[in-house]
Amino acid sequence: SVVVLSGLTLLWAVQRRLKPAASTALDLALPIWGVAFGLSLIGNSDDWRRIVMGLWYIGAFTVFWYILHDVIARRVIPRQRLMDALLIVGAVVIYFGYLQLFNELANPNRAGLPRPVSSFGNPNTLASFLVMVIPFGFMRAVTGRRISRIVMALYTLLAVGLLGVAFS
Repeated sequence: SVVVLSGLTLLWAVQRRLKPAASTALDLALPIWGVAFGLSLIGNSDDWRRIVMGLWYIGAFTVFWYILHDVIARRVIPRQRLMDALLIVGAVVIYFGYLQLFNELANPNRAGLPRPVSSFGNPNTLASFLVMVIPFGFMRAVTGRRISRIVMALYTLLAVGLLGVAFS
């Protein structure tokens, strides 16, 4: 998968060179980040492997950010579809969060209050995802048609409830 993603990234980079895109918020931050990375590498040369591993992850996230920004700016994928995709993924996350919560509440040997993690493995990560999804669900509840409003209002209430029980 790394080879396929690298190939797709290379194709995107070549295509972007042919048709330069608008600047992003990261353009100014990248040179500053590079200096910070270099200083960290110089100051902690004994941990160079971990630092370089961090470079890989931040590089992958940066490339993903640029591709996503470019796709949205060029209107290759409409924003509405991206929001729909996020809400669908959010529904799956909310489902598994409540499934974990109810399973934990049914466990007679539990100690303390359960903190669901859904598919993220960490309740704080779950909460950060829910904080991102809740405004989209709320706006759909306000602007949708009658049935859509009811469904999205329920969706938003379930997301807010799960955020509350995650204690984050």
